[in-house]
Amino acid sequence: MEENQNVITENNIPEEYQPLSIGKFIGLQLLFVIPCVGLICSIIFACGAVKNKNLINWARAQLIVLGIAIIVYFILMILGIGIFNVAQSTIH
Repeated sequence: MEENQNVITENNIPEEYQPLSIGKFIGLQLLFVIPCVGLICSIIFACGAVKNKNLINWARAQLIVLGIAIIVYFILMILGIGIFNVAQSTIH
């Protein structure tokens, strides 16, 4: 029987679905830590400039986490300013 033709192994995974190696993940993490370069690379990768679907999805996840962090930062900053103003008004 020819049932083995549908079995996926490391050798017959299409290029766009190849998993990223640990070295690539570490290199990408170091690249994305650089403030402006990392943001620009994340946007470029997330828009599909690379063929690897895993890298595209990882870059999109990085941008989503960055967006959530910025929103939480601004919420905490607004709350902190409000608490500081209330504390200042009770002192005087």
